[in-house]
Amino acid sequence: MRYIRLLVFSIITLGLIITIISLFFPSAIHISRAVDIASGKEKVKALIADPVNWKQWFPGADSAAYYMENGVVKGITSTDKSRFVIKAVTDSTVVVEHTGAKGGSSMMGWRFISSGNQAGFSLQWYMDFNLKWYPWEKFSGLILDKVYGPDMENGLNKLKTLAEN
Repeated sequence: MRYIRLLVFSIITLGLIITIISLFFPSAIHISRAVDIASGKEKVKALIADPVNWKQWFPGADSAAYYMENGVVKGITSTDKSRFVIKAVTDSTVVVEHTGAKGGSSMMGWRFISSGNQAGFSLQWYMDFNLKWYPWEKFSGLILDKVYGPDMENGLNKLKTLAEN
């Protein structure tokens, strides 16, 4: 009985220590990648602002179904039931809401940044995550850049190739 109490007390103490440590990690995570594109901004904006074009460059969109609102394609739904829906399109940004299969949501978007060079511009793809206080979410925040970064770079490179051809 003594050993069982020690085991339970140790597990509770370890859980509390892990939770307290995780509270020092940030809840808001921002990941971004950028690429310089030697093309017209409107051509790239057309590839980003219309989800029908995403199948050409967006990672994982080639097997995704379109998400429709009022008979208009507003985004895509992937095979794991997560959804990417365009929320705003301005002169310098395209904002998309990502809703996960389990209901969590995050924001992502693209910023068009003018360069001194008239022949091109920089395109930044960013993702913003707001994590809950749960320790497993906070610790998962440490690897989000490693998980999403390579796919973002791959998508930006495909987009650059499409725009410059």
